[in-house]
Amino acid sequence: MAEAVQGNKVFIVGTGPGDPGLLTVRADAATQEAEVILYDCRAVEPALGVVSAGAVIFSVDRSLYEQGKGCREETPMIRAIREHYGKGLRVVRLKTGDPTLFGGEVDEGDVLVCIGIPYEVIPGVSAGAAVASVYALPISRKFESDAVLNIIAASVTDDFALIRDASKLLRHGATIVLYMATANLPGAGIPGRGCAG
Repeated sequence: MAEAVQGNKVFIVGTGPGDPGLLTVRADAATQEAEVILYDCRAVEPALGVVSAGAVIFSVDRSLYEQGKGCREETPMIRAIREHYGKGLRVVRLKTGDPTLFGGEVDEGDVLVCIGIPYEVIPGVSAGAAVASVYALPISRKFESDAVLNIIAASVTDDFALIRDASKLLRHGATIVLYMATANLPGAGIPGRGCAG
């Protein structure tokens, strides 16, 4: 199998919150050495402006697997990684924010291991951390806030029960970071100003 004998690793690279200046040094190095760059989300496009000029960039269709349909071994991204890696090319797969937040790389990583393709995850700055830094707001603070809870609030199907339950932790000094929540903030009774999206 070509995948097993080829010496390169696939890099799953976190691009941060959309500002190429927030790419890590390691992420920058990987994208400069890449021959093929794959992505499936427009939010990573600002990072494309600082990748290797010699890299071939492919926008890959989003997978139906993310909607609970199809097979994770045959997603468009996995097929694209196999194709280019199998040709002996240095492949970078771009992900928004930090790839490990909310398990973004877990499914792809599991499949890559199963099909014999080595990979490495390069962390990125999460949107929550970036927004807190921009506004000089501590996510946690000694003796005041010692817990951080990250919640995906893109689709709310339980009348905001998760958010209401999580908000009870605020009384104990916790910080709650909502991701992909902009459309749902008014329904949760949260003003939309200053949110990370």
